[in-house]
Amino acid sequence: QIDWEALAAKDEEVRKLYTNGKCLDFSRPEARHVVARVCLELHWNLKWECPRDRLAPCVPNRVAYLAWLYEEVLPKRDLRVIDVGTGASCIYPLLGSRMFDWSFVATDIDTEAVKTAKANVKLNPDLNIFVIKVDPDAPPLTSAKLLCEESSSITSFDLSMTNPPFFADEEERDSAVGGMHRPEGRAVCVRNEEIVQGGEVEF
Repeated sequence: QIDWEALAAKDEEVRKLYTNGKCLDFSRPEARHVVARVCLELHWNLKWECPRDRLAPCVPNRVAYLAWLYEEVLPKRDLRVIDVGTGASCIYPLLGSRMFDWSFVATDIDTEAVKTAKANVKLNPDLNIFVIKVDPDAPPLTSAKLLCEESSSITSFDLSMTNPPFFADEEERDSAVGGMHRPEGRAVCVRNEEIVQGGEVEF
């Protein structure tokens, strides 16, 4: 549990979100980023920054997924993992490395996402994470492996993972359950974080 009231007294960003001394105002576009930053810092000792136009992760969901992988798929603490499409947040490598001491190669095709992901890794120098930009026209694992062989000590992987864009186009996104077509119902993100050719299945 996070004592948001106490945190609001010393964190300016939280204070702006903590309305009427009762609850966080999630209608504000920066809310998801602020909550992610606070959760990562307080619970996982991770420093984290992300541009406000990029997707902010729901930290508890990411933690639960990694815990499932560890408990049900590969219960090992020396895994070499590749995260395809890590995004600006680099959330899975940061958490996976902190929680289980896994080594990560984090890939993305987006130059700005790679830049921010590298900055987040630099903020947490004790973690074993290597971020690379891959060719968008090449098979992601093949491209990553070639780059790793050139510049990383991780050249083979025990596990591959991804959290791809969900939708094939704007029409599919706008018809999604839950009112995703409404601006106030959507998370802040750039197009390639929510839309990809063929949607998540083809990805």
